[in-house]
Amino acid sequence: MYIYRIQKALAHFDHRISAQQAQIFQQNYQHYQQQIQLLPDVIATLNYCQARQFGLGIITNGPTAHQKAKIAQLGLHRWIKPSHIMISGAVGVAKPAPQIFQLTAAHLHLTPATTYYIGDSFANDIIGAKQAGWHTIWLNRRQHQIHNANAYADHIVPADHILTAVIKTL
Repeated sequence: MYIYRIQKALAHFDHRISAQQAQIFQQNYQHYQQQIQLLPDVIATLNYCQARQFGLGIITNGPTAHQKAKIAQLGLHRWIKPSHIMISGAVGVAKPAPQIFQLTAAHLHLTPATTYYIGDSFANDIIGAKQAGWHTIWLNRRQHQIHNANAYADHIVPADHILTAVIKTL
């Protein structure tokens, strides 16, 4: 499955690799996943939020064991309670489906109108959170462009009706 996944992902960008190259890619991916670290600005932001007692949580897509390993490697439990982490593989629904945001809101007793979601994927994070009635902040470090009008909840609406804010740098 790993070989198939990376071959298909790269083929999407018109780049073909052999099964052997895909296997090496996967081995490197697994190796470097065990070395990921938070950037200093992220640590400072989490410390700031913690000092002000902002409620923090995580909604993440992926297999449960894999996502838990990444969360542990990053040391996120220092700021975020395990009970405030929603993993798609554990709950059976993934972003951008608004149900994972609604499930999180119900689990944590959140009021959508006063809840903010920060994410780096416009399609997965921002659209899903907005459909659940949350405020949205797009972390757009790579300066991705979105069109003046975006498909949202089966309607075309201006981007400024979807986004509460955009962060372009850490």
